[in-house]
Amino acid sequence: MAVGGWGRLCCSSLAIAASFIGEIVLADSTFTDGNVGQGPLTIPSLSPGHLFRPNTSMAAPSYAPKGSWVSFTSLTWGNVWNVDEDHYRIDGEWLLLTTKASYVLRDELEVGLCIPAMGRTGGFGDSLIEGFHDLFGLSNAGREGYPHDKMVVEVDTPDGKKVFYEGNEWGLGDISLFGSWIVTQGGTFLPCTVIEAGITLPTGDEDKLLGIGEPVWGMAVLMTKRIGSSRWLVTVGASGSYCNRDRMLGIEVNQEQFALLSGLEYEWSPRLSLIAQELMSSPFAKDFHDLSEPTNELNVGMKFRIGELGAMEISVQEDLFNFNNSADFGFHIGYRQIF
Repeated sequence: MAVGGWGRLCCSSLAIAASFIGEIVLADSTFTDGNVGQGPLTIPSLSPGHLFRPNTSMAAPSYAPKGSWVSFTSLTWGNVWNVDEDHYRIDGEWLLLTTKASYVLRDELEVGLCIPAMGRTGGFGDSLIEGFHDLFGLSNAGREGYPHDKMVVEVDTPDGKKVFYEGNEWGLGDISLFGSWIVTQGGTFLPCTVIEAGITLPTGDEDKLLGIGEPVWGMAVLMTKRIGSSRWLVTVGASGSYCNRDRMLGIEVNQEQFALLSGLEYEWSPRLSLIAQELMSSPFAKDFHDLSEPTNELNVGMKFRIGELGAMEISVQEDLFNFNNSADFGFHIGYRQIF
């Protein structure tokens, strides 16, 4: 498609989205109070290392009533171009379809499971991303020297061996079981605080890089606080996980993983929030070039209520600071429903 065609398509899509969201924004004029707006975005890390080894999510408070079922379905796409000449090349696109279901045992406590389906593919985004970079005079980091829209995971290990995966792969990932507890809803000074604990089971095929082959234990805490009586809310979270696996892709990896989340939410209306947040994750590898550096991913998007019991979120992700260990660009859409 020509650049003009892409422009018309984007403008038309934005116009339709603006019209739809406008209806939602104008549907209510009364703001809710408290320390939770729509809550943070639930887009996961799109760093290949953290997709190979799932990390603990940070559960937002659902405020679903006792006895309710809560479902959340999301589709996340990321275009990855991580190349360190003579050491590794991770080139392709990841698709993550996540289905989560939980039951509210009481107003502050829910338990559930998360079933991910993962796909690796050559995709379609290479030419589009190169064109975007060229338009703004940005570097393509050598993309133009390799075949477009081709999935390759290639690692030259420290002991002189080569790990090589090529072509599309689809399948079930590692299923997780979790529980989350709203410790306090906070108040004038204290934030709303949620604790989550869970275990990820090795249900994915590790030989196809769809799972890690070992259980992953994790805990997380998330705090949200409204700034005075304004429409602004601040989110801070942290997670940690452990897995008894010290080698993947032929390289030594960290058994412990940590992540920090910081975000800012603006309540445009009682039904719509605009959100920006940054996720920093600890290194995947112990001593292997840029894969031993932390990842930083900026997520920008919106969450809006649909009716009284539904909510949708849409966001985009961009890597920051280190571009050889995380996705170049990502897109995420999710829908949550209380039954």
